Amino acid sequence: MWLRRLCLFAILATGAGAQTSVRGVIVDRSTGETLPGATVVALDADSTLTGVASGTDGAFELSLADGRYQLRVSFIGFVAAERALTIAGAPIDLGRIEIRPDTTQLGDAVVEAIQTRVEIRGDTTAFNADAYPINPDASAGDLVRRLPGVTDQDGTVRANGEEVQRVLVDGKEFFGDDPATAVDERSVLFMRGA
Repeated sequence: MWLRRLCLFAILATGAGAQTSVRGVIVDRSTGETLPGATVVALDADSTLTGVASGTDGAFELSLADGRYQLRVSFIGFVAAERALTIAGAPIDLGRIEIRPDTTQLGDAVVEAIQTRVEIRGDTTAFNADAYPINPDASAGDLVRRLPGVTDQDGTVRANGEEVQRVLVDGKEFFGDDPATAVDERSVLFMRGA
């Protein structure tokens, strides 16, 4: 008699801890491709988590005790999918679990960089005019007054104390070999944004 009770107790104890297999395949809803490395987590009523990552073929398998679970599937760049799940002893094949890409639109991105202002090329000093903001209707003289180390005194243009021989705009001579005329108040600078 006591042997029967012991065997019955052993059978009940084994049955109480039995695990049921839950399997499925995680798939990208938009392309139908499987998603390796997706996270699959089951949360029970006691807030105990059981989880796995899907394999290279997108397949996963969890071993869960009987009970109710909240199953959550997530993957970077995709909207997580959730579903209620009840385990009652029989293996469960969830088949394809499709999750959709997260298409949350981000706000504007501002890219800032430090603009090259001056470049020395041999005996030539090149200034980037875009790095020195001026009004759209400004003259070349307005720009020259903003350049560091460049002066216009008595019709002579000087850069770091040396007399400027030629003024080039985009590599082409601006008003020939007369720098004073090139930076004169009446000389029209180039149009921006054209």
